[in-house]
Amino acid sequence: MPKKQTKLNKHEVKILDTLYHKMYKSLPNKHVDIFLCGGDVNKDTTRKNVRNILKNIDFLMIFFPEKIFIEYFNLNKEADYLTLETILAENVDYICIVCESPGAYAELGAFVNNKNLQNKIIVLNDEQYKNDPSFINLGPIKHLKKVNKTAVRYYNDNTLCKVCDKLQRFFKQHLDKTKEPRSIDKITGMFYFITLILYLFKGLAKNTLYLYIKYLTDGIKNKAIDFNFDATYSATIKILFNENFIKNKNLNEIELTKTGKDFIYKLIHNNPKAVYNDVISDIIWYKFYHYSS
Repeated sequence: MPKKQTKLNKHEVKILDTLYHKMYKSLPNKHVDIFLCGGDVNKDTTRKNVRNILKNIDFLMIFFPEKIFIEYFNLNKEADYLTLETILAENVDYICIVCESPGAYAELGAFVNNKNLQNKIIVLNDEQYKNDPSFINLGPIKHLKKVNKTAVRYYNDNTLCKVCDKLQRFFKQHLDKTKEPRSIDKITGMFYFITLILYLFKGLAKNTLYLYIKYLTDGIKNKAIDFNFDATYSATIKILFNENFIKNKNLNEIELTKTGKDFIYKLIHNNPKAVYNDVISDIIWYKFYHYSS
């Protein structure tokens, strides 16, 4: 069994600092990140259909948040639903809620009163219920329309594709206004960075990857007061597995899948060659030569 790494050496620190500050932070933001809430994705639900319609749009990253929250709450025992709202506000561009299940109604009711979330919420509601005098219509939806007139979209079985096409154009307009890469102390930023570092290193020991990400997040200023590294890191790894971006190389190492490699290749191919070549040279030297020097 390989010896478990417990700290970084100066060569690793140099590589990580260059990789994060000169390469990752120079990458333009090419994706709109969306948490898609709604019915059971293992059944024939509208949420599942929306995901299937939008999943091949290259500038959209669609996540199922419950997979994140279960992992996050398991490791962060102090977290509650107010913490969850903060996570949502900080980690994604939009929260799309399909009103088709009790869980979705609860999420809408919980999130709509948070001022940091109101402009990020998009509600998809079946038009057959549009004029019902229900609590959902007269409560959360009515309140949301007051602060964001475009937040609620109505659909039926014949118009769902058209509604999704309009959402796609809406998300593209947002992307055109957003340029900065996500901070890696956030789940989505950590998602992109881990994909990048695994691509460049061609896989890493699990413990080494943990130490690398921990080192870099420790250096980020102005993190949220309730930031929990272990919970955030574990939730991110969970998503990467769920999205088929990473796989176990063996018991101790992980590497990118073809999906992950294709994704990050498209993301970095316009990066300045000098920075890319410097990082690759440092990694090659570290992996193959520094032990004998």
